[in-house]
Amino acid sequence: MLDVVEHLVGYARQPVTVGTAWHQLWEPSTFQWQHGQTPLSHIVVVVAALVAYVVISFGLRAWMRSRTPFGGPIFKAFVVLHNATLSGGSAIMVVGCAYATYEQYRLGQYDDLVEGALCDSKHITEQNNAVTNTHRWWLYVFYLSKFYEMIDTFILALKKKDLTFLQMYHHAIIVLLCWSWIDAKFFLAWYAMVVNATVHTFMYYYFGCQALGVRVWWKKWLTTGQLVQFGTVFMLLVVYMRVGFVQVEYGSAYPFLRVQNRCQGEAWAPIFSQLINVTFLYLFGELFVRLYHHKPTSKPGRAKKD
Repeated sequence: MLDVVEHLVGYARQPVTVGTAWHQLWEPSTFQWQHGQTPLSHIVVVVAALVAYVVISFGLRAWMRSRTPFGGPIFKAFVVLHNATLSGGSAIMVVGCAYATYEQYRLGQYDDLVEGALCDSKHITEQNNAVTNTHRWWLYVFYLSKFYEMIDTFILALKKKDLTFLQMYHHAIIVLLCWSWIDAKFFLAWYAMVVNATVHTFMYYYFGCQALGVRVWWKKWLTTGQLVQFGTVFMLLVVYMRVGFVQVEYGSAYPFLRVQNRCQGEAWAPIFSQLINVTFLYLFGELFVRLYHHKPTSKPGRAKKD
């Protein structure tokens, strides 16, 4: 955890810029993550965006208190288009990242699936070629999509729906989490991206149908899929750290906090990811129990049905 703090403080001291290398967005085969140059890569800009997200969300909620909820045909069309964009975009990201990961695995000529697909112990991703650059580009596109997903909360505020802690926390922390994956060159991020984008393909399809008034019967399976997502990520992170982490003594008073990662990526990223993942497991697990396993209390004066 000390490494995480030192890492963030070090970057925060660098000159702040929103990024100038916009041309990289259109050139996957030559994409390089350059802190402070790649758009939205500076940690201060990321934190500022998260603060703006919170301020706008609660500002909209306050503004809507004396107004009727949005729900006209133009707003409805926007909501449908928004969800269709995220559903279709998520499906494209699944295919794109999965294929790029496969190509990268072939490039490394790994004999061991764990070493190649989960660890990248040969550090193939550090190479500068069309395969690794494209793989990195897909992770970056996924990261950018998390900023766009913040509109979900703004839509809820305009509809005068409750802004829950889960809603706000999830949309804010996932941006910081995705940033950490790319900035720390965390290889296992490809799995988290693919499984999350898969869930979002169906989730935003469901939200689009809901906006159109079309009933979808498999809502329960969306929350189940999210729990499977966080559960599998938790287990793979354990495997990743077990395979990759090597103890390094620095003479520190807290040597257990100092580890070197044999796998691709800095050691602080999977630790940070696991901490956030545990909070997701708890919050979505609590939501699942509350929605689908909460036993309603019987009303006074009415007997329970046999």
